[in-house]
Amino acid sequence: MAKLTILQSEQNLRQSSTPTTTALNLPLSLATQQGAAINSVVKAIGDIQNDLTKIETQNAVDKAKPSILQSILKSYETSSKLSSTDAALKSFFENTNPNKFETILKNQKPLAKRLLRNEILKERDGLVTKLFNKVTTNQVNEFTVNLQEKFNFNIKRLLSNDQYEIGLGEANIRSLSNNKFYEQQLGAKNYKKVVDDAIKLKNNLLLDLDTKIDPTGVIEGEKAL
Repeated sequence: MAKLTILQSEQNLRQSSTPTTTALNLPLSLATQQGAAINSVVKAIGDIQNDLTKIETQNAVDKAKPSILQSILKSYETSSKLSSTDAALKSFFENTNPNKFETILKNQKPLAKRLLRNEILKERDGLVTKLFNKVTTNQVNEFTVNLQEKFNFNIKRLLSNDQYEIGLGEANIRSLSNNKFYEQQLGAKNYKKVVDDAIKLKNNLLLDLDTKIDPTGVIEGEKAL
């Protein structure tokens, strides 16, 4: 019967050239620490650069902003003197379009330019309601003065010796006292005040005139009341 024999090798096992895990522990740890330190330095430098960019950008915005605000306010004042809200707003929007400020914006860096454009729009939009209200107030004041002047002109006609002038004055005063156009433009409360003041003035002047012409008759009339 055949026999299987296992022969023991006498050759010494060669030492492996692969380092043990323990041998790698220290160098790997040091490399990791060194990499983290480098990343930290890079991040710190990046943060500093970002901060410097922000400071530089803000300085550029702060430097350019006064000129922009001055120009917007000048446009506001010019537009506020126009006779209608439509014309005023149209003029204001045209003259405060960011494209109108290219002289100031053209040498700015992209971030500063974007921030300044936002500032222009913010300042402009903040004045729109104020501009509308101011022009509306001016319109009301103009209508009020116009109506008062018309009343005064026709009240003077009542003091004339010419019956034709007196008739025109009376007719025009009645028309002005019931004028829906003026009432809509001025508002019912303001319109009523102008009318009441005009009628009061008319009555006082006519009373004075009657007193000069027929003082006895005026006194008797007051007693009868």
